[in-house]
Amino acid sequence: MKIKFIFTFAYLILLIKISFAQTDIPNGNFDLWTTNGNYENPDFWKTLNEFTDTFNIYTCTKGLAGIAGNPYIRLTSKSISGIDTKVGIAVCGKLNIQTLLPESGFPFTARPQSFNGQCQHMIFGNSQGYIEIQLTKWNSISNSRDLIASAHNTLVDMAMGWESFSFDLNYQSQATPDSCIIVLSASGSNPTDGDYLWIDELFFSGNESFSRIVTDYCLVEIYPNPFNDELNIQFDQNTSAEIYFTNALGENIFNSKLINQKNILLTTRSLPLGIYFLNIIGDKGETLIYKFIKQ
Repeated sequence: MKIKFIFTFAYLILLIKISFAQTDIPNGNFDLWTTNGNYENPDFWKTLNEFTDTFNIYTCTKGLAGIAGNPYIRLTSKSISGIDTKVGIAVCGKLNIQTLLPESGFPFTARPQSFNGQCQHMIFGNSQGYIEIQLTKWNSISNSRDLIASAHNTLVDMAMGWESFSFDLNYQSQATPDSCIIVLSASGSNPTDGDYLWIDELFFSGNESFSRIVTDYCLVEIYPNPFNDELNIQFDQNTSAEIYFTNALGENIFNSKLINQKNILLTTRSLPLGIYFLNIIGDKGETLIYKFIKQ
């Protein structure tokens, strides 16, 4: 009987963990932290503390009394003498410390409408921080990840006290995702010492359908992907739309307004290697988002 009880209890824990991983944000309230030598990291989140520990500088610290009186995450961009300013960044998943790009996320199979939470933030330069979400699904044919939905929310002005935020995800596929990446960043691509972003109580809400972004376009062809010197955008009919080409930090690289045009050619030879996003906004507000890699 005792053995059976232990087995059943372990099975329950396993079920709870699986359910948690597939539908919620792991440690989205930042109550759970693990000590690693001289610093703490929030469980399930990757930060730069591992890198900056050598200099006894930490871009992520634990706040003690958040919106609900419990711990929260404090991200602060820090200057390291003789090197540069390291951005205060956290990724729910794995973070490439060298490129500052997320490498993977956590299991997730929902199609939420909105991403919500509480924040405080301020910058001391001109490079605003941001919050970014990506829902993806593994494509076994191309051996790569398909982007199901995304959102990039650039912080505005400052928030000296706790403020709630909520923004919608933009869906470009009817498929069910299998993974989610969440990026929290105190600064943009040009961090200033002292820029900060405090976050607490993250959660998804609502249930989204693909119908929100169904467009009147019959066909959009964008190639090649991965790209190098050029990126071609072709519609099968004359189209009026706005085009925004941004980097992984959400910074605008190129934008143009199309009026009854069928194609546009972007010269990308001078762009650094990395991940980029193309946003196409139709004249009725419909949105398409495409992910591209320069390599």
